[in-house]
Amino acid sequence: MTAQDFLKKTLKKWESLFEGIKLKYAYDAVTEYHIVEVKPEEIRRGSVDYKKAEMRLWVDFMEQYPDECLLICAPSDANDMTNILFETKTTWSFIISQEKVIREMVDYTRYDFYQVHSSNIAEIQLKNNSYALAA
Repeated sequence: MTAQDFLKKTLKKWESLFEGIKLKYAYDAVTEYHIVEVKPEEIRRGSVDYKKAEMRLWVDFMEQYPDECLLICAPSDANDMTNILFETKTTWSFIISQEKVIREMVDYTRYDFYQVHSSNIAEIQLKNNSYALAA
């Protein structure tokens, strides 16, 4: 198993172990570092179980891949994360579905407004006995 496969497998486990964790893993070919960004800080610094899992990862990684470099940290602009190899699932699908629902509601509202507006115009025309001339 390559170091990349090992890290992706481990991070996939973390995703299910720590609710709310956000992980991003990239390999920086220039520095030859495996970079894992972890957030939020409440998990990274506040969870004893997470700290144990991170320590276990360090030990296992160094034993299996002694010539590889690993950085586990909070998100930082200093990290080159252009080559993302793993990222936790985001809630984009939920956001997209909400956007779709809102769009459908707006379309329905427009349709409903058009129907009400059109029928009001027809009622006003009937009340005023104003008839449109047919061509």
